[in-house]
Amino acid sequence: MTTIAEKIKSRRIDKDLTQQAFADLLNVSRSTVSNWETNRNYPDLDTLVKISDLLDISLDNLLREEEKMVNEITNEVKKSSKRKWILRVVVPLFILSLVITTHFVIQDVSAVRDVLFPKEMVLVEVDNEASQWNTIYVEDKDYFIFNTIFWDKEIINDGNNEKNIIFRVKDSKGSIVKDNIEIPSGTSIILKELERGEKYFFEMKGAAGRYFISFS
Repeated sequence: MTTIAEKIKSRRIDKDLTQQAFADLLNVSRSTVSNWETNRNYPDLDTLVKISDLLDISLDNLLREEEKMVNEITNEVKKSSKRKWILRVVVPLFILSLVITTHFVIQDVSAVRDVLFPKEMVLVEVDNEASQWNTIYVEDKDYFIFNTIFWDKEIINDGNNEKNIIFRVKDSKGSIVKDNIEIPSGTSIILKELERGEKYFFEMKGAAGRYFISFS
């Protein structure tokens, strides 16, 4: 019985290849070739295919009567198939978990930003006389509460409005706290005297148009 080691060595010599030259063609070390030819270990499946091509010997002929080698290759193929199956399952799951984690991280960052830098923007449409007061609604409520220490109690007349507005503020009893405050377009005013946690009612008047007002 001719072993695979003997077949490789015999065919290599027939091709006038030294162990080093043969090793260079296969991108392995000379000692690796020596180990194959002395039956210390076997080439892997990919290398066997290359050896078959280089030495002009079929895989069937190369592996014939090598039951141990065939068993090792069979096991290697099974392991390779298992690895591929694991990759098909694990990689998509990993990507999915990464997407979900990223989503929640972004949500958390957004939530932190909303807490540390709170801001509410409202749209007020004025279609009446410039002298008439218009109630400002925030989230469908006719009042607003600066409920944390992170509010600057700043009222901003957005620069896109291109018009000045007049403001006034009432407390929960209906008493006027601030009256006839003019806020030019693109500027703001900080109402330091307003108490946090208290309910305030905001009204404005100005020329007919649409106004974006921000609380921060």
